[in-house]
Amino acid sequence: MMRRTVFTAAATAALLALTLTGCSAAGEGAGPADTNQTATDGAGNAEAAEASAEPEAPAEPEAPGLNTPLTLGTFEYTVTGLEELGTTIGEEPLSTTAQGTYLKIDLSVTNVGNKSETFFDSYVTLVDVEGKQYDADSMAPIYLRSDASWVSGINPGNTMAGPVVFDVPAGTVAEFLMVKENMFASDGELIALK
Repeated sequence: MMRRTVFTAAATAALLALTLTGCSAAGEGAGPADTNQTATDGAGNAEAAEASAEPEAPAEPEAPGLNTPLTLGTFEYTVTGLEELGTTIGEEPLSTTAQGTYLKIDLSVTNVGNKSETFFDSYVTLVDVEGKQYDADSMAPIYLRSDASWVSGINPGNTMAGPVVFDVPAGTVAEFLMVKENMFASDGELIALK
């Protein structure tokens, strides 16, 4: 009887050992494969995290176009038109000839501040498609018999409108009007001319 119990205990122990060894072997076989898979997944996830961590370049805001107001400081600028005038403007005896050709931009400037502000045509610059910048011809509006005086105080809520004229080389393609807050600003905001 004792032999039978010992045999049964020994058989049970052997069966248990085989079962545990099989589970252990299956675990060991699966272990490295799973570890490699996890390592691969981990590397993939790390690369994905690095890729998503790189900051995307912010989209450049689109410049407002014709008839779209742009507020900068105490002035609200609106470009209402663009026209090539040719090489000569005005009528004899009051006419003038450009070094190149004249481009006229119809501009409206509103004082949105709380006190009178003086606007100068030096607050605006023409920018062509090559990035070249042109200053306004301050005398040209006189030859167009414009009422606009671009060296003038504008009271709060009032608007001054008229042509700003640029003397540019023939064939110049105007792309933007750059407007500034004051004459000391080196850069300004762009208004698209197309």
